[in-house]
Amino acid sequence: MIRREIPEIDMEPVAVPDPEPVIVTDAARAKVKELVSSHPVLIFSERLCPFCVCVKQLFFLRLGVKYKGIELDEESDGKEIQAAVAELTGQQTLPNVFVGGTHIGDCDTTWDFHKEGKLVPLLTEAGVTAKLQELSINEGSQAASAEVASV
Repeated sequence: MIRREIPEIDMEPVAVPDPEPVIVTDAARAKVKELVSSHPVLIFSERLCPFCVCVKQLFFLRLGVKYKGIELDEESDGKEIQAAVAELTGQQTLPNVFVGGTHIGDCDTTWDFHKEGKLVPLLTEAGVTAKLQELSINEGSQAASAEVASV
C-alpha cells in the first residue's frame, strides 16, 4: 500500500452572501389567486421533490384525481410564485396543496386528511370524483421513491 502525504492547504474562510430576498409582486399574487380559483385540485411543487411526488401519487394514482401541478423549478417566475404562495398560506415548504380553493397544506397534512377520511369529502365538495383506496403512508413513500428513482 502506497501512502501519500496530503499537503496542508492554507485556506481562509470565505463569506457566503445571504441569498437575495424574493420580492412578492402584485403580478405573482394575482397569478396565484387565479390558479387557486381556477383549478379544483392544485399542487405547487418541484419536479424531483420526493414529498411532492408522494402527494401527486396520492391524487393521481391512488385516488384517480386529475390535478393541476405547478412545477416551480420549471417556471421562469417560480421563486416569485412560491413566495406569493408562502405569503398567502404561511407555508414555505413544498408541496403546497389546494382543494376547491382551500389550502390543505404540505405532504404530511394532505396524507393526514386522507387517512382521517377528510380528503375525499373535500374533493367531492370541489366537484371532483375520487376513487377511495386505502393506502398507508409507508406505501405512498415507497411508491414516491420508486417514481423518483425512475426519473
